[in-house]
Amino acid sequence: MRFLATLFLTLTFFCSTAYSQDHESRLDEMLQALERFRLWNDCETVWLLVGGLPNHAEDIGLIKDDIEVAVRSRLRSAKLYKQGSKSFLYVYINMTEIAFSVSIEFFKTLKDERLEFSTHAMSWNSGTVGTHGKDPLFISNAVALYTDRFIDEYLRVNPDACK
Repeated sequence: MRFLATLFLTLTFFCSTAYSQDHESRLDEMLQALERFRLWNDCETVWLLVGGLPNHAEDIGLIKDDIEVAVRSRLRSAKLYKQGSKSFLYVYINMTEIAFSVSIEFFKTLKDERLEFSTHAMSWNSGTVGTHGKDPLFISNAVALYTDRFIDEYLRVNPDACK
């Protein structure tokens, strides 16, 4: 009887471990597919939209045109920028007297062939919040960091198309 109980427990352990590993493997595959969907765009170029900067941003030396030039330059370096592309990168910056938030959002065109309808939808985003101490570099460095993260992930997900 002890032998059967031990055998039963051993088989139960190995079966649940095998099931768990198989389940984790499928979950990893699903997460990778979701990640690929979020950023896969056949390496098409993107255009840029910068918004959200309040009027008092210029008081600390944070200028919208400077942000646009910096992000556009990074996208061009990666050969990802073209004005008028179907997809776009939206850089949204908000700030108060002491705090800020930066959000980088990737919008791609989603099309329904049957209904002959297309629209833009956000499929990826990243960002941060923090305090700036009236130093515009805290904010512009955050924009640069999250723009670089977007470029890195975009190129990683679209490797064959981006050659």
